[in-house]
Amino acid sequence: MGILGRPHWVNLVAWCRLVFDGECPWQTSARNWTHLRVVVVAALEIAHSVADAKGSWELVTKPLVSHRKTAGRVDERWLEDL
Repeated sequence: MGILGRPHWVNLVAWCRLVFDGECPWQTSARNWTHLRVVVVAALEIAHSVADAKGSWELVTKPLVSHRKTAGRVDERWLEDL
């Protein structure tokens, strides 16, 4: 999957769920670090780390709430529910 377009929180959470459930392979790459990419990679890292630790989805959603607030400071569109 690639990171294109504009901030869209609902899509990001859905992508986090796919990573958490093991339905989407996850790896980070150190190229093209834009503000958008930093927000997305951090969220996916949360999902991946909790899944690796055999945690529950609820343990992913709690830090994502805080992450969304931080992301909203980078780009207010992360706070929109489209």
